[in-house]
Amino acid sequence: MAKDQENKNMATTSPLEQGEVKRLKPNLEECFEVLLPGGRVYYTGEKEVQAGLQIIDLSRVPYNALVLYITGFKYLALKEGAVALFSELGTATLEKLIAQKREHYPKDVPYLERALKMKRGVTND
Repeated sequence: MAKDQENKNMATTSPLEQGEVKRLKPNLEECFEVLLPGGRVYYTGEKEVQAGLQIIDLSRVPYNALVLYITGFKYLALKEGAVALFSELGTATLEKLIAQKREHYPKDVPYLERALKMKRGVTND
């Protein structure tokens, strides 16, 4: 009986109230913007990450938007919410992305630079 009550309480409380701090998945709609809305793109990813031809539906932000963006997919742009997401990446990856985006899509560079500053601020503390 007591165990049933405990399970009921666990089911009605959030993980934070239960004392469990879990990493939440980001809302990709807040992080990425589709530059070809409603389109369908055929994309060949890098062999190490995702081999073969993929058909990507851009009627919404794809579930693997982060991987696509990092591998050079050009139909996604960043939004404000991406700063926190990208600050979790490695410094070398962020620097590489900044160099790529300066040439191909300069509007994303400020978000990536802020993510890099956030990353360096965390590692320096």
